[in-house]
Order: sequence, then C-alpha cells, then structure tokens
Amino acid sequence: MVPAAAYHLLAQASNEIGPLPPNTVLIGLLALGLFALAVAAEKGVSIWSKLRKSPPDHETYATKGEVAELEKRMERRIGESLGEIKTRIGHLEATMARFTQDFALAIGRLEGRTETLPAAPAKAAARGGH
Repeated sequence: MVPAAAYHLLAQASNEIGPLPPNTVLIGLLALGLFALAVAAEKGVSIWSKLRKSPPDHETYATKGEVAELEKRMERRIGESLGEIKTRIGHLEATMARFTQDFALAIGRLEGRTETLPAAPAKAAARGGH
C-alpha cells in the first residue's frame, strides 16, 4: 500500500509540472511495453532451455580415465614427433657439414689451395652423419 503522503507528493508534483503532453505519455508507455516484452522473451528462453532435452553428462564431459588415456596418446604422439624431428636435425647437420666441406674445397680450388680440407664437425660425425 502506498501511504497517503506519497499521494500528496504526487499530486503536488503534478500541479507544479502541469499535465504531460500526450506524446510524452505515449513514449513512456512504448518504453514500458518494450521493456516488458524483453523481460517476457528472456523468461521464455529461460523456460525453453530448461525444458529442452540435453545430452547426458557422460556424453558431454570426459571422465578422469578418458582424460588420462588422451594425455598418454598425446604424449606418445609428441614423443614420436620429437624423435622424427631429432632425426631430421641430424640429417640437416650432416648435410651442412658436407656442404661446408664442399664449399671450403671450392674456395680452395679458386684460391689454388686444395691440399688441406676442413674436418667435419664432431657433432655430425657422432650422430652418424655422412
């Protein structure tokens, strides 16, 4: 219940302001209607999402065992990829060592000094490089 003092304040305010133009009242009612429509739409969507059938949790979320299995598979794949990368790096180092020797030999031929050739890097030779 609204106390009598509130009615008195509203009456006094309306006397001081005067009557509102019809356009202002219509704009206020339109804004109120749009707000009520938005609230009703939000409540309707909320009810619809609660009533909609959702998949069971075991189909949506992974169990600890499934996560552990996934981690093992990923670690295995990463390990395989890492081994392949190390092998390729070894081949690249061996190729670079051969290129360095060939380049030094070519420079030596241009300068007329072919009697000494640089040794292949020890790292490439230790990995089984050519």
